[in-house]
Amino acid sequence: MPSDGSPDRGTAPVCGRAPAHGHHPTPDFQPFQDMIPVIKLTRVFLNKLSRPTNNKPHPLLGMSPDNLLAIIRSTVRVAGKIEKFLHRMEDDHARGARIDFEKVYDILDTIQRPIRILEAHFSQTENRQSPQGSTPKYREWLRVWDAHFCRSGCRISMPELQTMLGEPGSKFSFN
Repeated sequence: MPSDGSPDRGTAPVCGRAPAHGHHPTPDFQPFQDMIPVIKLTRVFLNKLSRPTNNKPHPLLGMSPDNLLAIIRSTVRVAGKIEKFLHRMEDDHARGARIDFEKVYDILDTIQRPIRILEAHFSQTENRQSPQGSTPKYREWLRVWDAHFCRSGCRISMPELQTMLGEPGSKFSFN
């Protein structure tokens, strides 16, 4: 530890690897790169909720004000969960500690509430004539998106799962 009391980042092990004598370790950015799909998919989801696509009416047209408010309240929490996860990841990484990837489930859980609200809304609109006409397409989009989102989260927290499921493009892949 330097004389000023701050941690000596130049000699601290990074992600559990001790530096070679006299050399600084190469930072391991893989954990941060693995987080990119979760962040991008979250952004896609929030963008999809925020505006209509392909010049079609918004799929949330006709949703009750209570459900719209519930979606707004639940999605507001998502950014904070991602920020908190990345901050913890950064701290763990800087200290050379094991990154707790189980916390990625906090992000996945936070997204599930608006998804459940959407699924309930789509179930109701299927039973009556939907003015937007895009509910089945939007519902399918949501199903596929959710599968990719869950897989990207599991990939971070359980890297051994990727081996079992196969690499993207393989015959055992969900991609």
